[in-house]
Amino acid sequence: MISLGPCPFTEGICSQGPCQAKSFDKFPRARYNIFIMRTKKKPEVTESPEPREERAPPVESENGLERKSFAFYTNAKGDVQWDKMREKTKAELREFLKRPDIGKALGVETPPEIATVEIMSVEWCGNLYDVIGRIESALAIKWKGIPKEIAEQVFSYGPQEKALLGPPTARVINKYATDWMARYKDEIALGLLLVSVTLAKVQLCNAAMISANGPQAVPEKATLAYSLSLRSPTRIIFDPRGQFRTTDDILPDGGGLDELLDTRSEIIVQPREYVRSAFTEVCRAFADWIEENPEETAVLLADEVLFIDTPNTDYPSLDRIIRFGNPEHVGVIMTAHRPGDISTDIRAIADYWCIFRTTQEHDLRVIDQRCGSQVAEIVSKLDARQYVVWSDAEGIFTVKTDATKWKVNIERRSESVSA
Repeated sequence: MISLGPCPFTEGICSQGPCQAKSFDKFPRARYNIFIMRTKKKPEVTESPEPREERAPPVESENGLERKSFAFYTNAKGDVQWDKMREKTKAELREFLKRPDIGKALGVETPPEIATVEIMSVEWCGNLYDVIGRIESALAIKWKGIPKEIAEQVFSYGPQEKALLGPPTARVINKYATDWMARYKDEIALGLLLVSVTLAKVQLCNAAMISANGPQAVPEKATLAYSLSLRSPTRIIFDPRGQFRTTDDILPDGGGLDELLDTRSEIIVQPREYVRSAFTEVCRAFADWIEENPEETAVLLADEVLFIDTPNTDYPSLDRIIRFGNPEHVGVIMTAHRPGDISTDIRAIADYWCIFRTTQEHDLRVIDQRCGSQVAEIVSKLDARQYVVWSDAEGIFTVKTDATKWKVNIERRSESVSA
């Protein structure tokens, strides 16, 4: 301790010698005491732990109401520091703000949880593809000139296709569904159902009208193709339209064809779904059989090749049959409404073209390029059941006018006829 002025404890005499404060004797009444005292050492300042959220226990008021409070931290900018809030508190706050009465009291509309709403089920997606198939077939009939029965069979979606497409379609629709879709999902489902039922009724009405007018005539090209196939003792008829009834040996696909070829003279394959896959199986079985039986004479008749889409689909076994089969024993006959339905690779190696009346300008140009302008002009003026045979190897043509030489009934078992 250091004292300035008369020492209150030693009366001016310190243990260190005379008090240095005597120079202040001219101020006898003034005392200036400064005490320097040793204090306890302050604890070292360490980084304070992360602030913990203080939660006051619920306080129950006199009228039985419970007081709730949510505390959170903000920075200098006023941003809420959500990472410092406990997960349990966040969950309680979320549930609290979801309540419609809270949103209404605060003037905030609680949005619906659209992401969890199932707008479109898998079943309704199946109905959706029914509608899409009918629309596609109608467009194909109107803009492409495809026959009605072919368009309806090609563009319709079967049960297996709808089973494959339904789940991912439903997930995509539900994923991108908007607020109004969630609000009007029942109306959307009802509309799809009504459209599907209406289109089905229209189709049923058309079928009833066709039935009332009597059975339709079998296309001439199918009859001619079958009469030509009768020259071979073994025949496979690929019939996606289901027109042929010339044998009882009718298969839904290529399964079992290998065994039947050894014992049957005629086999019909009538696929209802996955036509291209069925045709692939048929070609594979036939190609294997003719390689194992090189001396056998056989023919493959593919009716309405539009169904198998040769311009855009590869059939390796069909190439084996056409390019490596013995032409003296193996034949392939194809029918189509238009030349473009058959790929150019197949048309390029065809031996004969049998052409009925053709009037489409595009089709006539194809015939002109292949057979010459004279043939193109003749086929545009043919009468019913008349056709032109073009021999590609010889470059000559013949006009056939006598339908009695090749007209047969393909709806019952037929005998061999000359053509």
